[in-house]
Amino acid sequence: NDTYEKINKDLKYLERPKILIQNIIAHVKKPIDHIILMSTYDPTGIINLDNVGNIFLKGNRYDPLYLVAILNSRIISWYAYHFIYGNAIRTMRFDTYHLQKLPFRHINFNDKKDFERYTALINLVNTILSITQSEDYLDNKDKQEEVRKIQDEIDKLVYKLYGLTEEEIEVVEKSISGGV
Repeated sequence: NDTYEKINKDLKYLERPKILIQNIIAHVKKPIDHIILMSTYDPTGIINLDNVGNIFLKGNRYDPLYLVAILNSRIISWYAYHFIYGNAIRTMRFDTYHLQKLPFRHINFNDKKDFERYTALINLVNTILSITQSEDYLDNKDKQEEVRKIQDEIDKLVYKLYGLTEEEIEVVEKSISGGV
């Protein structure tokens, strides 16, 4: 049956490592209007529904965990909200069109600082994945707080990677936290 063969081929395509990213972006109102992009790494190739986007990397130049760190960073959510979605106050879809508009920071692997930040981001994401996959994570406030602290470390590294000034960081932080 041709239909079965096509479906099977489509499913096989998904059964490989990839970055998973939410496909529906919610407008968050508290404490101030913003959005939060969320992604994770799927090393096993699970088959997911169409409300989750799949990002397949071409080649092996970048570790997928580096891209997960960038996608989950405050600066990228801030950028997407202000410059891609134009401060929209509705639920939005996130697809290839939007992904291609994000300013991904290319790494100069010959630059010591670039490489150190790249490696540190990968290690931090690995730590978060390890903590959040533990059986008691959802009930363990200490582990949740540890993840929040690591996410803050990731944001600080991403700010440095993108070369943001203290004033620019303050704009991003206030636009997400309401200046708290």
